[in-house]
Amino acid sequence: MAPDGKPLTMIHFMSRDPAAPLRFVPPETPPPFEAKSLVLKQLDTEHLEPAAQRVMSLFSSARDNWDRNHQRWIEEGRAHAPDYEVRTDERANRRFAGDGYLSSTRYFSVCRDADGYDGGTMERELTAYHNPIGQGILDVHDLSNEPWEPDRPAAFLLLVPPVTATRHEWLQESARQWAPTAIFLPVRITEVSFSRLIDLRVPHVADWFTRNLTRLHWLDGEDAATPAFRSKPPLDRFLELLPSLLVQDLGGGNGATRIAGQWLRSLGAEALVFPSARSNCRVEVRDGNVVDSYGWNLVDYRDAMPARFQSFDLTETWPRSVLEEIDQPACPFYADVELVAVDQHGREGSWAVQKLEETRGSRRMLDGALSLYQWAWGDASADRSQELRDVLCITQPATFLGSQAGDFIRALEGDEPARGAFLDWALQSLAPDVARRIDFQGTFQRMDARVASKGTPDLLTSSPPIKRDSSH
Repeated sequence: MAPDGKPLTMIHFMSRDPAAPLRFVPPETPPPFEAKSLVLKQLDTEHLEPAAQRVMSLFSSARDNWDRNHQRWIEEGRAHAPDYEVRTDERANRRFAGDGYLSSTRYFSVCRDADGYDGGTMERELTAYHNPIGQGILDVHDLSNEPWEPDRPAAFLLLVPPVTATRHEWLQESARQWAPTAIFLPVRITEVSFSRLIDLRVPHVADWFTRNLTRLHWLDGEDAATPAFRSKPPLDRFLELLPSLLVQDLGGGNGATRIAGQWLRSLGAEALVFPSARSNCRVEVRDGNVVDSYGWNLVDYRDAMPARFQSFDLTETWPRSVLEEIDQPACPFYADVELVAVDQHGREGSWAVQKLEETRGSRRMLDGALSLYQWAWGDASADRSQELRDVLCITQPATFLGSQAGDFIRALEGDEPARGAFLDWALQSLAPDVARRIDFQGTFQRMDARVASKGTPDLLTSSPPIKRDSSH
């Protein structure tokens, strides 16, 4: 048990010799390594302009989460295994990294063509690390996914609105001018060849990965074998494992993705092609051959140091749906997400994740609405913001939430028809005391005042909210 009395999810033991590979019982059959060339895309962090370097601070959610929680994780491990050197590193994990020592420069999206088209996979991965509530809203556009632009640059275009600029000192000049700031993040598109690739798009590779990962036994210094998944039954089909690979926690959370990274690096894999947890990932198979895929990433293990940690998953069941984390109950927010297998003859091995992009887009829209609400008031309390979140989440399923939050954003931005429709909805749907506390009419008034003052809180009046005529 952890110090707070909750069951432990994972324990992580750090190798005493950083140069020594982790030891494990060999897989039942040899790894199905493939020799393959892929077109890959990633941010070109070596050629960022000063403004682009600063804007990367707006994509720090994973690091922020690590800073808040890693000390608790260390204490949990020490409480469970006081005689071992338990995880004490200061580095956040990434999905399939295995430890915090694998650089972000080793991660790519897998492209469909040499122009870098990836269907928005990398764009969704990037925005997952931006928190609109804490860092302000912004728009992200991958120009390489816009084929109607013949001379488009290989870059992301970030549009930072004035309301976000007011939150960051380095954007104060833009805030004073009250104009959006356009920043380009250059992208590198390359074709890379691998000789020992594990590609989870390939059905027999994915099933091999599933069977052997879920039966993995680590070896200790005395050659004693301990299952990595101590309480979970072994699996045989990739779709049974897929929900564990799609946990929404930044960095991949605990469980299979973390252990898989440790194991594959120790196994000698050069790289792993894995499904994006932010996309409607899919693979289309015809007569055993992959003919199309969408929403996939790659992590490059070549020349990396041996994995530093040996982890054990202590949870008892495999997730059967998309979760925030492996030890958390199913989140109603992801109730619409479906994992669909294709059983049609000749298409065996084909599958798709549906409505994940739409659900995540709705959630991002909700966070954007809350961000603007907090900005309008300047001092909205956490309780008040949570109440607004609950109100906007009345509309179900989650795929409709984006429409509700989008209506609120348009209303905040001054769209009068949207304001009228939203106030009518609130009048008919909310209890009077809830509507009074959230004060939509007062919010729109304060938003207008703050925009007129170019974001300066001191110029806002503290006049009482305007009462809306119920006969409207």
